[in-house]
Amino acid sequence: MTGAKIQKEIDITFQGIGQLGFERTYNNSNKSQGGSWFNSHQKSLRVLSSTKITRDKSSPYGSKSAACTSGWNELKAKITDAWALGTSAQYVGNTCQVVRNNVVVRNIPILPEGQNIEIHIKPGAIQLVRENGSILSFGLGAGDQYIELNGERGQLLAISNAAPVAWRYKAPNGDVENYNASGKLLSVTASNGMKQEFFYDATSGLLTRVKDSTNRELLFSYTGNQISSVTVDGNKTTSYTYNASGLITQVTRPDNATQIYHYEDARFPTALTGITDERNKRYATWTYDAQGRAISSEHAGGAEKTLLSFNADGSTTVTNSLNKKTIYRFDDIAGARRVVKVEGQPTANCAGANQDYTYTNEGWLSSAVPFSLAPHNKE
Repeated sequence: MTGAKIQKEIDITFQGIGQLGFERTYNNSNKSQGGSWFNSHQKSLRVLSSTKITRDKSSPYGSKSAACTSGWNELKAKITDAWALGTSAQYVGNTCQVVRNNVVVRNIPILPEGQNIEIHIKPGAIQLVRENGSILSFGLGAGDQYIELNGERGQLLAISNAAPVAWRYKAPNGDVENYNASGKLLSVTASNGMKQEFFYDATSGLLTRVKDSTNRELLFSYTGNQISSVTVDGNKTTSYTYNASGLITQVTRPDNATQIYHYEDARFPTALTGITDERNKRYATWTYDAQGRAISSEHAGGAEKTLLSFNADGSTTVTNSLNKKTIYRFDDIAGARRVVKVEGQPTANCAGANQDYTYTNEGWLSSAVPFSLAPHNKE
């Protein structure tokens, strides 16, 4: 209802529990960058800022040996990372060794009293780029915990003892995503235990292969940095053609059927304006206002036509194919524009219906007041 044009296309899908597939999403919500296509396997993590944190130190001790053994017992109570659990320290050869089950897990420095402690950098602001181009933002909160700022209930963890995994995101749907220190997605494990693994070219860093728990694979080929084709089952290839702006203009399926994407608005050359299907029939058309907001959507012959108008008070009126109008009202909550009220306008044959939404301070939906019917004129 904000005027962003979102279009989801499914190119490859498998039946069964593997869940491996390939989907694309067109998203023009970022007006400064224009419209872009995103795919279901290009999730990534970005570190935007870092926070300096001084390492804890123990009380002073009379000897290096005491500083090691007693000092570590003092320090480890302050450490929440898994590597420190169940450990003790031993002073061997002028080195303080942290051990668990007789295995050295880390060496720690012993410094003279008053000497500066090593400073390390802890990322303070993190973004997760999702498969549809949307972004989840996280900030460093109390206790070194990352707080999700978009109103979702996902959990982001910094991982220090599971290389190459450096970050782990637990999504609200139960999926667990692992990322390396460069922000590349390494694996996704669904709530049903099925896993997808991601492999990248060592030189270009481009994704070359995705494998699931059933050993089915997607293989990616490129022209420059653009995906030129995706192959499954060894020989079933879906290929992609692009325009000068880097937008997909044609998809060719394994059976040679094609689908064409149109960008016909000279004001906004990256705005998706229509789709022509494999029968060479145009089945979808979209138009935009002077600000690049989508204002109409319809299928062939005007079917399912929907109109959007953006009102001076910041609300949006949506008119469906039956001429039923619904007004959406918004408010800025937790850094995002969220729907706070929906007003269904009555018509001659349909009652009006309203609904209110409230949110927590974090932006999580806390209540949706049940619909209330408004009077309507039935003449």
